[in-house]
Amino acid sequence: MAVIRNIAQLISIFSSPIIVIGLSLFYVVFHFAPDYASGFQWFAFSVSLIGVAPAFYIWLARRAGHIKDLRLSRRQDRFGPFIVACFGMIVTILVFYKLDIPTQIILFIMSVLLILLVASFITLFWKISIHALAITAIVMTINMLSGFAFWYAFILPPFVMWSRVETKRHTVAQVVAGMMLSTVIVYVVYSLFGIS
Repeated sequence: MAVIRNIAQLISIFSSPIIVIGLSLFYVVFHFAPDYASGFQWFAFSVSLIGVAPAFYIWLARRAGHIKDLRLSRRQDRFGPFIVACFGMIVTILVFYKLDIPTQIILFIMSVLLILLVASFITLFWKISIHALAITAIVMTINMLSGFAFWYAFILPPFVMWSRVETKRHTVAQVVAGMMLSTVIVYVVYSLFGIS
């Protein structure tokens, strides 16, 4: 039905990895920043490297004809932006570590970096769902940091996964793989540092 497909498309749009990761970064930074001024500076710095730089790369690559569309619907178009984002996260982690910024913020970026590194490798051979990776990462993060106080947020990944399958962007296997990979990496990273 057209209505169901429209709902799936809306969910898919609003659960875009750029939006989800951006909002989750905003939440983590301002939750652990000592004041708004520090939070704004940390967020502006990190989002410029993690979000703006890859988006600018995608825009340039699209104008040059190297990628098909801005949604990166082709698997092979994803590797470049992923690497740019990974480089931005590495720089952010190093700078934040040097500035002695709260561990929880660094751990969040580190877990996203590990997820994206693994996803970049998988993308060379298979189109794993980045939407499923992103929404699961934020749900796992807020729960690991709050002692699972937001357990009800675990209803979000299934809706996003359904939307990606319904809009024929991914198969069931691709969204399930994204969810599982993200769950394992976030849990392991936070657990290793005593947060669980």
